[in-house]
Amino acid sequence: MRKALFAAFGLLLALGACESVPESVVVLLPDADGGVGKLEVSHDKGTRLLHQPHHAAALHDEHGPGEARILKPEHVEEHFGETISAQPPAAKTFILYFQLDGPRLTAASEKQLPEILAEIGRRAAPDVDVVGHTDTSGDRDYNAVLAEWRAESVRDAIIAVGVDPAHILVSSHGEANPLVPTADGVSEPKNRRVEVTVR
Repeated sequence: MRKALFAAFGLLLALGACESVPESVVVLLPDADGGVGKLEVSHDKGTRLLHQPHHAAALHDEHGPGEARILKPEHVEEHFGETISAQPPAAKTFILYFQLDGPRLTAASEKQLPEILAEIGRRAAPDVDVVGHTDTSGDRDYNAVLAEWRAESVRDAIIAVGVDPAHILVSSHGEANPLVPTADGVSEPKNRRVEVTVR
């Protein structure tokens, strides 16, 4: 508790806010690629919009949110560095492509498997979503089964290197969500795929 109050007080000085210690300090961080969204800090006594990297506002029960200010990166690191470093890595999605009418990966996609397994290995408690897809060249019901078959083949490859099956969720979209929209009955290699998202 003292550490949190000390951090809040230090940030209060950096924010140049009023004398009272804030109940919360909200800081908007950039994504890994430097992009930043927007965050509205709301209170019945006012609202502040944060929309720049390291934009921050102190929130007081008595006065509502203070003026939004941009903190120096070193202030953010000093007060939130431990919390930031404890966050899990951002989710990463891989697309694996398949040969026609079966669960066999293309040669290029087979080479991607070690990269996916390495990404899973970087996480202490990974969650893996494996979603199968097909093109529209077959019957819709058959494609739903085929997409699941493909997803299960990828799941089995992940399990084979020691990942707990409880951390893997498998699903099938069949031909419903094509990467490349086509008419019915079209063989499109980019739609014969499995998307693997590692969190």
